[in-house]
Amino acid sequence: MAETLSMRQRCAGQSVIENLVRHQADMPRRSSLARLLGRSPLNADATTWYLDAQGEIAMGRILDLLPSDWTVLHALPAGMGALDIDHLVIGPCGIFTVNTKHHHDKDVWVAKSTVVIDGEMHNYIPAAEVEAQRVSAIVEERMPLPAPVQPVIAFIDPKQVTIRERPTQVKVVDAWQLRRWLTNLAPVLSHAEQDEIVSLLDNPVTWHATGPVPILTDATSSSPQFSSTVGLLAAFELIDAEVRSARVRRGFWKLVGYGSLVVGPIVALPVVLSLVG
Repeated sequence: MAETLSMRQRCAGQSVIENLVRHQADMPRRSSLARLLGRSPLNADATTWYLDAQGEIAMGRILDLLPSDWTVLHALPAGMGALDIDHLVIGPCGIFTVNTKHHHDKDVWVAKSTVVIDGEMHNYIPAAEVEAQRVSAIVEERMPLPAPVQPVIAFIDPKQVTIRERPTQVKVVDAWQLRRWLTNLAPVLSHAEQDEIVSLLDNPVTWHATGPVPILTDATSSSPQFSSTVGLLAAFELIDAEVRSARVRRGFWKLVGYGSLVVGPIVALPVVLSLVG
């Protein structure tokens, strides 16, 4: 894979998609019958990565709508192993780490350092604080930090986000409200400070090295190839197309099943009436 010259070359959800593709590389090819019946090409682990990737991509599209004087970096490797910062936003109003959470049609309840999703507690608040601290440390090693790094948790398509008590440091928001919130904040960075911070954080040397990514030419292939971010997105599109196709087929067979329940008795009714008569 070609050397990354800029962190801006990384796509939204890149780390998540990499994990999805790796899991798919180990998946056996579905049989013709399984494809016909609409069996998902994903196993349980890959399904989690797939849903997370959908959330990250959706968040990336929202952040793409920010004005041109804002810079957005995605999937920044930070810390050990696969830890990364989903999105890093630098603009006139400051520096923001954005942690995406995809809980479709779920109730989100927040009080101080507690986040509850449909009755289940999550440690999202302290994790978001740690992300902001990592970026602060990276910047402070090389230059004075002109403004605190603000941690943000953005929920994709929740049913409702209820803030009972606001966290001390972390902004919790519905993803679709994030752009308006960011652009309505007071400016805290000069153009020169923005440029210096972007130059630092856009440099791959600032972050720990990332290895090559296995890219599938076919979502069910067991022979991964190595390619660029463009190839990675192409691999995700292949997987996404298969998942959507399987979903449509399952829907079709479900309709067929419902139809047989309705049509069967209607067809049988004359026979039953003739026997009764």
